[in-house]
Amino acid sequence: THLVGYIHSSPIRPAGGRCVRGKIDNSIGDLKLSVKNGGHVIEQVSKKLMWVNEFDASKKACLAIHYNKPEEYNASKNFCQNLNFAGFSDWRDPTSTELQSFIKETNSAHIIPGYEAPCKKLLARDDENGTVIEKEVYTRFSDKLGKVSDMNITNSNIGLRCVRDE
Repeated sequence: THLVGYIHSSPIRPAGGRCVRGKIDNSIGDLKLSVKNGGHVIEQVSKKLMWVNEFDASKKACLAIHYNKPEEYNASKNFCQNLNFAGFSDWRDPTSTELQSFIKETNSAHIIPGYEAPCKKLLARDDENGTVIEKEVYTRFSDKLGKVSDMNITNSNIGLRCVRDE
């Protein structure tokens, strides 16, 4: 709207949006974005894995663990195993190797599919000789893409994205 008597002297500049035309393609590289039983998922075809897509409208399928809320960290321990989402109840925690492949695949795209609240790090749980070792895997929102290190929940928020075998 314009105010009466107000002359807008500078041209309106675009805010960075881009228009597109043509067929809709819901895949990015090896990743296929789809909806299963109302739940948004990402299929990583070559690895035969299905990931929860954080664009889930219910906000109940992904977990953000804030470094100053230890109760969220405690809740993360059985979150994936108890998740019933997109018609599946066999979700699990990803390993650091799986997360590395997923992060590098998504990094080739302009956006990471499904990221609504991007995290600098994602949580992995590796089974090493029957002992679960928690690791953090750095996403494209840090300068250490794909780097794996021991988890340090006290210095940064971390995200948990559940995965299942297809």
